[in-house]
Amino acid sequence: LQVPGGAGAANLARSPSDPPTLHQAFHYADIAAFLLQPPTPVPPEACRGICVKNDSCAAWEVCAPLGDGCDGCYLVKRAPRRFDQREGWHAEILPGREELGWGADTSSVGLDNLTAESCKEFLLQANGADQSVPFHEPAIMQKYAACGALVWDTETKRELTVTGQHWPTYVLTNFWDPPVGLPREVEQEMMANSQRRPRQPSPMAAAAVAAAENPGITAQLHGTIGSGTWQDHMRGRDRAPHAFVIPFYDTNIGHWVKQHGSMNPLQSYEMQSLLQQGDVVVDVGANLGCYTVPFAERVGIAGKVLAFEPFRWLRQVVASNVAING
Repeated sequence: LQVPGGAGAANLARSPSDPPTLHQAFHYADIAAFLLQPPTPVPPEACRGICVKNDSCAAWEVCAPLGDGCDGCYLVKRAPRRFDQREGWHAEILPGREELGWGADTSSVGLDNLTAESCKEFLLQANGADQSVPFHEPAIMQKYAACGALVWDTETKRELTVTGQHWPTYVLTNFWDPPVGLPREVEQEMMANSQRRPRQPSPMAAAAVAAAENPGITAQLHGTIGSGTWQDHMRGRDRAPHAFVIPFYDTNIGHWVKQHGSMNPLQSYEMQSLLQQGDVVVDVGANLGCYTVPFAERVGIAGKVLAFEPFRWLRQVVASNVAING
C-alpha cells in the first residue's frame, strides 16, 4: 500500500485535533468500478459510519467542495492500494479490511507465465472506458504494457490479409526478414569499407535530439504504474516487426515490398547509412513509403521526413504505412 506523503503533503496544513483522514484521497480510477452505491452529500463522520456498518465496504472517501464532479461520500467495496493528497478531502481504508474485494482477482493480472497468445486475447478485450472493470489499476496497466511488449517481441509467420470495399488492399503483418531498418552489422561493414565517417549534427539537430530525450507525458504515465516506456523497450534493438498496406493490383513495387519490405533493400540500407538522429530528409516520389518508413526510424522522433507523393491514393498508402509502423 502506498501511504500518503510526498512533495505536496507538507503544504497541507494540519492541527493536532484534525482526524488522520484529512487531506487524503484515492485515485478515482482505483475506485470508480468498485463503488457500492451512488455518492451522497454527507460529512466525513457520517460517511465513515455508513461504511463501518456495511460489511462489504472496504474504504470511504469524502471530497470537497461539492460540485464540479465532487458528489460527497464515496463507499468503496475493494480497498485501494494507494492514496493521493487533496486539500480538504477525507479518505480511509477501514482497519482489517485492507484485502476486502481482492480475493483471487489479483492472480489474473500477474506478469508471470504470460504468453503471446494469452496477451493477444487480453489486449483484444482491454477496455479503459468500461467502468465495470478495474482496467486502470496499476497491476492491470502493467500487464497491458508488458503484453504489448511481448507481442511485439514474438516473431511469428508473415501474414497477409485482403481488405477493402472500393479497392482491394493487402495488409501485410509480422514482417521481420529481411530487416527493414539498417542492421548494425551491415552498417559496420559499410563504414569499414568507406572513407565516410559520422558527421557532427547541426546545432538545430543536436537541440532536437536533446529535447527528444526529455520524458514526455507517456513516460510519466508509465512511471505512475511502475513500467518501462516503449522507448526503454526499443532501446538497443536491432530487429523489429513491420507491417505494410499495399494496393492489391500493385504487382510490381507491391510485390517487392511483400517479399523484401522494400523495392530495393540494399539501396535502402545505403541511403539509411547517410542519415543520423535529428536529420531532415526529403523523400520525393514516396510511392508506397518503403523508403519513408526506414528513413523515419533512422532519424528518430527528433528528425523529420518530408515525403511527397502526388497521387492521392498512393499518398494515403504512404500515410497508412507511416501510421501502422508507429
